[in-house]
Amino acid sequence: MGRAVEELSRPLKLDKGRPFESWFDCYIQNGMKFRKDNLLRVNPEGPIPARPERLNIREPRQAVEWNRKRCLIQRGWLFDPATHLPIDL
Repeated sequence: MGRAVEELSRPLKLDKGRPFESWFDCYIQNGMKFRKDNLLRVNPEGPIPARPERLNIREPRQAVEWNRKRCLIQRGWLFDPATHLPIDL
């Protein structure tokens, strides 16, 4: 039963109502890649990445505004710019 719940919870399409990054060849949301032409997830059979505990200051990140708050986004995950901790949506 646990596997069935996991399968149903996998996002197969980009959710434009949530923050995402636009990379050269794809969109990134919650650590997963989505195609730009049809918004479908690349490698839907692959594992869902776990949310990082902190922003990695060695990797590129971008400042964005989400729900009227300034945030940082990295690999499609939102982080608090002051603490570098993840922001729950």
